[in-house]
Amino acid sequence: MSDADDFLDYDQYINVECQLPKDNETLSAAKIIGQALDEQGNVVGNYHANPVLDTRVYDVLFPDGAVKQYAANIIAKHMYSQCDNEGYQHQILNCILDVRKNNTALCGDDGFIINKHDRKIPKKTTKGWFFNVRWKDSSDSWVPLKDIKESIPVEVATFATTQGIEKEPAFSWWVAYIIKKSKHSIASVQHQTKKTSHKYGISVPTSIADVYRLDIQNGNAYWRDTIARNMKSINVAIDILHNATKPPP
Repeated sequence: MSDADDFLDYDQYINVECQLPKDNETLSAAKIIGQALDEQGNVVGNYHANPVLDTRVYDVLFPDGAVKQYAANIIAKHMYSQCDNEGYQHQILNCILDVRKNNTALCGDDGFIINKHDRKIPKKTTKGWFFNVRWKDSSDSWVPLKDIKESIPVEVATFATTQGIEKEPAFSWWVAYIIKKSKHSIASVQHQTKKTSHKYGISVPTSIADVYRLDIQNGNAYWRDTIARNMKSINVAIDILHNATKPPP
């Protein structure tokens, strides 16, 4: 795998998303958009490998459009404290705002298989569905059904029912069971969801399309270059077999 050190102009904080104290009050979603500059256009502070001694200052963008400046060590403190050992953040749900599907979602009879007794058995799929969720930090994000279903199944099932989509293949095989079971559950529990789209605050791609989207969004080619380097490294172990050629035992 390529390391961050392979990219000479890489900055580990730029484009990081985490929660930071706004106006010295409650934490709010924020995104680091660049290093702060002084009146002469020079970078403020100096880099140090130890985050505690890193004196650089960064411009941080909040959801309301406000831009404030934070020291690198403050950003590092909050970023790492909000991640688990694997680098994932865990967010607390506020509410579900919307739901959508793309052209990969199964429809109608495509969501069933016919067994040997000619009975229709639902396919256990969540493909193609996404929920727009508002979190306790006031940020919104689109989360795949497969992720949010595992964390807050009751809320997802209830929302699907109110939207009249509980009969769709992605929901029909589990929603009714969850609704029935929820009558015996505790409603006051605060559910946390693992934010699998980010690691240590950095948005990570889940597909090649995501690679291009993130590189365009970030104004660089780090993800594409990383994939190219990794493919070059593993190509020596790949032997493409031609037609009618049997693979080795």
